Amino acid sequence: MEIVRLARPSLAEFQTAGEICELRWPFLRALHTRERFEALQRLGVELVVARDGGRMDGVCFALPCRYELGGETVEWASLFHLATRPETKNIGALMMMRLMSLYPAVVSIGVTDEATRLYVALRWKRYDGLWRGVHPVDMKLMAAAYVDRLHQPWQRFAFRALSGVYNVAGSLAEAALSWGVPCRQWEPSSTPDSRLAAKGALMATYLGMFSSGKRTSFVDWAGVGRGLNSFPEGWGGLREHARIWREFRRRGVKLCEVLATTPEAKVRLLRLGYVPMAMPMWYVDKNGMAGKLIEALKRNEISYFHLDKSI
Repeated sequence: MEIVRLARPSLAEFQTAGEICELRWPFLRALHTRERFEALQRLGVELVVARDGGRMDGVCFALPCRYELGGETVEWASLFHLATRPETKNIGALMMMRLMSLYPAVVSIGVTDEATRLYVALRWKRYDGLWRGVHPVDMKLMAAAYVDRLHQPWQRFAFRALSGVYNVAGSLAEAALSWGVPCRQWEPSSTPDSRLAAKGALMATYLGMFSSGKRTSFVDWAGVGRGLNSFPEGWGGLREHARIWREFRRRGVKLCEVLATTPEAKVRLLRLGYVPMAMPMWYVDKNGMAGKLIEALKRNEISYFHLDKSI
């Protein structure tokens, strides 16, 4: 067994890595296109893989991030989609130990319970100043995707039973609130950050990206809408978000999310119709860069656009 870093993965290596991820998360299959893998190549996404006899048994994607934040350059690696073949054992922990040695600043946000236990065991640091604001768009699709996470039968029954009522009421409310608000394809000129504009241009080659109002922007990532604006840039008002929800309902999106990185932003989520949910960040920091990222989070400078969650 060897664990290696692929700094410039081929399309075939991305495809194999994607197939391993699909064993754990079947919904990712819709994302695994040539267009996306070509975009990941241009974004500099790396793979850390576990191989045995030439066969890829485990994989983790790593997005190198580099932005001007608070007047200085901040660099880190965002990890996503750590997956192994079902028949393998203990590879995940070995891969994480290897990842810790490869990158001086490593960040992981929105992880599974299994990954959380692994981070605790490996003594990663935890930052709790993040919230994911969630707004259901299509409750029937949410029920189909998430109802099994509810432990009580009555909870599952109520979720399914109320989904139809919610969808009818939500559709009418969105139409009324968003009347007259324009919705258009996202354009690079909508963001002043040149790095984000370049990233967005690549994302737009394989993902649906939209702006409503003046510049409230979202990406449709595998049926989940994610906000691309940081808090200081402005999240727009309820009418702009309702217009996005209306467009995403038409596209079959389950829910929309906005990232809040301060208590002030968390309160704003509630006013826009989002339910804040805690989303800890786990990290390793050998060069102080993750600490600088946390300071940028506290200044509200970071959105989903800066992270792996948008690609």
